[in-house]
Amino acid sequence: MMTGKPASSRMPGMKPEPATPAERVRASEARKIAAGGRRMPGGVMPPDAAEALAVLESDAYGDSSAACIYRAIIDASDRIRKAKGKA
Repeated sequence: MMTGKPASSRMPGMKPEPATPAERVRASEARKIAAGGRRMPGGVMPPDAAEALAVLESDAYGDSSAACIYRAIIDASDRIRKAKGKA
């Protein structure tokens, strides 16, 4: 009976692919962080923020809840920079 991971069909010297979905997700997250991304905290939004997010979603401000949040952060940052004369 075999145990462990099956042998890879990739050529020697090539970077091995992560074997599990969890490993692929961790690798993707590591690449985003290496490129300057930032891990976001999880949790429950307060009601006023959830209501504001619902308005953004209903107006197609982003393709998803996360996209709406990211775009709102970027837009707010742009407005602050412009107000400070740093745009």
